[in-house]
Amino acid sequence: MPDKYDIIVIGAGHNALISGARLSKTGLKVLVLEKAGMLGGCSRTDWNIVPGGYGVSTGALVIQQPVLRMASKLGLEEYGFEPILIPEDGIILRYQVGENYEISIPIYRDVEMTCAAIAKYSTTVAEEYRRMVQEWSPFTRMVGEVFKWKEPRHSMLFSMLESLGPKAMWLFLGRCSDIMRYYFSEDWIGGMSRIPRISGFTPQFPGSGYGTQNIPRVHFSVPFRAKGGMSGLIESLAKLIEANGGKVRKNAGVEKIILEDDKVKGVLLESGEEVQSNVVISGTNAKITYRHLVGDENLDEDFVGYLKRTRESMRMACVFVSMDQPFLPELECTEFQFAKGLRHTEINALDELEHRLPKDPSIYIDNPCMNDPTLAPEGKCWIGLYDSASYELEGTTWAAERERHADNMIRQVEKVYPDFRRHVIDMAIMDPTDYEREFNLWKGSIMGPALSIDQMFSMRLSYGTDFEGLYLTGMSTHPAGGMIGIPGWNSAAVVLEDLENGEIKV
Repeated sequence: MPDKYDIIVIGAGHNALISGARLSKTGLKVLVLEKAGMLGGCSRTDWNIVPGGYGVSTGALVIQQPVLRMASKLGLEEYGFEPILIPEDGIILRYQVGENYEISIPIYRDVEMTCAAIAKYSTTVAEEYRRMVQEWSPFTRMVGEVFKWKEPRHSMLFSMLESLGPKAMWLFLGRCSDIMRYYFSEDWIGGMSRIPRISGFTPQFPGSGYGTQNIPRVHFSVPFRAKGGMSGLIESLAKLIEANGGKVRKNAGVEKIILEDDKVKGVLLESGEEVQSNVVISGTNAKITYRHLVGDENLDEDFVGYLKRTRESMRMACVFVSMDQPFLPELECTEFQFAKGLRHTEINALDELEHRLPKDPSIYIDNPCMNDPTLAPEGKCWIGLYDSASYELEGTTWAAERERHADNMIRQVEKVYPDFRRHVIDMAIMDPTDYEREFNLWKGSIMGPALSIDQMFSMRLSYGTDFEGLYLTGMSTHPAGGMIGIPGWNSAAVVLEDLENGEIKV
């Protein structure tokens, strides 16, 4: 007789584990099935990528504030979760902008401290930044509330936008490029638009304006990290589930979801093992859930068409390097965004869409060991260079281009830190095809569907599905991918509501 659980969770990314943890706290028997040999999906801490004992964050780097509130409600500190917060006067991130990245802008919690840093280069741009933050503030806070909705509707969103006036509607529906040029008189400050771009917004496209709010949002919702890297969060969630009678299994890939009369009956593992349950929550990309685990033959033709035309964002190309400690003090904060200016960001965005690799990639630098030395051997550190890049390259392959692209990424860093390469001990490269193969991510996307207006809110998939007992969580559902935890929390709430209403028998 196959084992039977109240809830089966497919995947062990943070959203799947948050959903499983919340449900296990109610007394339900939860089984988590992870295809890989380690937990976390792309939000993992991997000690095997760079030799020598380095805990590398392969995808997710910082954690957003909603997760902190969820961790408190779940009591995760009892299971080893220890958040690392940015001090009140600390630097959240630093922008390196200008033609040779010669302009360095630290972003603080305090808007005025940030404006003072910008004023060292231009008092005019400092005033323009202050105005942008002030005018975006009501909209940014409203979007934060919308993100919490379990059933978002564009009609409700637009009604709220209209209450804020016509400019709010333009900020949402307009083009990121137009908005940046509206606020700023200098191109270099437009390098800040790299954050919307890597989130899936193409700056020149209508509907990309909403992504611009990610620039001032850091002042209102400061990200944090976990001690021990992402595993500091992931492992605590797994421990909570098991402490409540559940089970978390690695190397347990799911072959298919078992359905009878459009009702969930369990899952079949790749090993041939069958596990019974009337409730399955899938934390994988919806294309994998539906097209691989459910099967096109069980889906409506129009729905298959919807899945096919959905565009993914943030396909990663990364370089991970181990370094000697003397280099670390030169990087005085944990996050760096490299983008010369708005025009440079636009070119990079079009190169990605047109399946090319940019000559001068805009990159992100992660420097986590500065505030968490447990991630490297004593006296050493690791640093990650990240870029959002095309999955399919025109006229070539990633196997042929990965070394050259990695070298180009390092060359960008050397424009600011000429001695960077001299301090490198070892190096590892990952491209989008690695992310697809290693993390079971559709075309290497760590964020899922791009956050454009046609793929947000009510255009994103619901937590519930047309199959009784099958639920979704994670990057394909509202509000988005990334380390925000809301899909995991909300999907558990929807399951609990259905259980209370007697719609699912477990």
